[in-house]
Amino acid sequence: MSEINRDKAKQISADVEAALKAVATKHGLTVTVRGGSFTAGTFKPRVEFKSGDADRAEFEQYARMFGLPADAFGKTFAVRGMRYAIKGLRLNSRKRPVLAERLDGKMFCFEVSAVLAGLHNEAL
Repeated sequence: MSEINRDKAKQISADVEAALKAVATKHGLTVTVRGGSFTAGTFKPRVEFKSGDADRAEFEQYARMFGLPADAFGKTFAVRGMRYAIKGLRLNSRKRPVLAERLDGKMFCFEVSAVLAGLHNEAL
């Protein structure tokens, strides 16, 4: 029996995600396997199924709680010369709750004040 370590957990996560992709597609969902916990003998991956508009709906529901306009999902803003598109919220994060994607696809977390300033500058 092989021991479970970080590399093995990443490999298992990729295999689980690939195996569940057909189930997700059958039900009109997407699936992601990210993180989880492991010991030498067990691995508990975090599996998430989402409908296509789940991130947008969540953003619209909670944006005002963070002082953001509900229609800001998908809008672009610039910080330090780089452009980002708003992709969601991290509801448990008070310091950097805004999830945004850089044009190269990399995800970042931002403070609300930085996003609001960037959105304001885009509107000018």
